[in-house]
Amino acid sequence: QLVQQINPKIKFILGGAQTNPNHTQVEGEEIIDYMNLGFGDLVVPELLQQLKEDSTDSTQYPTNKDNILTLSDAVSRLDIENSTMIWQPEDHVIDGEILPLEVGRGCIFKCRFCSFALNGKQKNESLRSIHCIEEEILDNYEKYGVTDYWVTDDTFNDDHDKVIAWYEMSQRLPFKLKWSSFIRWDLVYANRNRDIPQAKLLADSGATLLHLGIESTHHDSAKDVGKGWDPMQQFEFLSEMKQTLMKDVHFISGFIAGLPSDTPKTLRDMSNFLSSKQNVLTSALMSPLMIKKVEGKVDHFTALSESDFSKNWKEWGYEPTTVDMKGQPIPQTYIESSKNTILWKNKHGITMYDAFKYGLKYEQRQIDAGKNVYGLLFYAHGLPYKDPRLHAKPTDYDRKNQNIYNFKEYAKVNQYF
Repeated sequence: QLVQQINPKIKFILGGAQTNPNHTQVEGEEIIDYMNLGFGDLVVPELLQQLKEDSTDSTQYPTNKDNILTLSDAVSRLDIENSTMIWQPEDHVIDGEILPLEVGRGCIFKCRFCSFALNGKQKNESLRSIHCIEEEILDNYEKYGVTDYWVTDDTFNDDHDKVIAWYEMSQRLPFKLKWSSFIRWDLVYANRNRDIPQAKLLADSGATLLHLGIESTHHDSAKDVGKGWDPMQQFEFLSEMKQTLMKDVHFISGFIAGLPSDTPKTLRDMSNFLSSKQNVLTSALMSPLMIKKVEGKVDHFTALSESDFSKNWKEWGYEPTTVDMKGQPIPQTYIESSKNTILWKNKHGITMYDAFKYGLKYEQRQIDAGKNVYGLLFYAHGLPYKDPRLHAKPTDYDRKNQNIYNFKEYAKVNQYF
């Protein structure tokens, strides 16, 4: 409202990975003029140009069910191969900070819980030129001393040739590259017998924190989402690599509670294993399965971007419920907070609310086992900032929450800001 008082012509655009096509205005605060679904690097500048020219084109976009004008680019119209990324002075890059870096878009897989429109792409598709990437990395190093990156790819290692090109590029750089990203662990295993194993390519190119997609410790539940390799075999290979080629790499994986084959016993077994010494992950995150409500007037987007579970949840044995597995009513506050999702019950009686409560108990077990690591990017990379003001004596911190932080590094960051 303050912004609109200063300039009533200002337009508000809602966007980002978590933007829901069925977004509704808050009654009495209807400030959202446009909503952007999917990628915005082409469609948002087009809208800005239309607004600058006061063109009627800016009012011709389709609307969602709450009549919000909706932009969308689900499959990325950008010429990704030749795209460049140059940080500007107004971006306020701090010397030596960890920067995001895009190497490619999309993923060759189509996991059933995943809701990205560029899933199922072909190998070598939607990749940036390694020449453009190298130029960007060198430019950031020369201007800001940056050596550390969060690679934003959905699945960094979905193409082995891409991993080779990345490794070779890293060896040409005048500094030691450090990077973190999402990968598929089964592809590291599949490429273990190459002349140079993929694990070595990743580690030697500077992999620091790798986010794996294991999802469950129960084999049938893993197969539910489209991942057929036995999770226990994945952990065996992970232990082997942690002792050999990838000693200095941190690993994290997300896990899902409430998959079609999950039972109370399989969830207990998963919590027991992930809280034990057999689990060599630096961190193992747990969340309930999210099944979005697919409805409204933006089918051109949702047909591409919603997960298989969201589009076909009844076929997977889920049914709606307002009571938990013990027959107790699900609290109204939880129902209201989940208004954009299906409150489901799987075929074994586990509900979304049960999975949510399970996640809270699991997190406490991780804390008790000394495995609850927060701030993983700083935990793995340290704090590479070179600003001398960050080297002041750390302030005191309240440690009663028992999470594992790199407290000195966080103290420096907070004292700096």
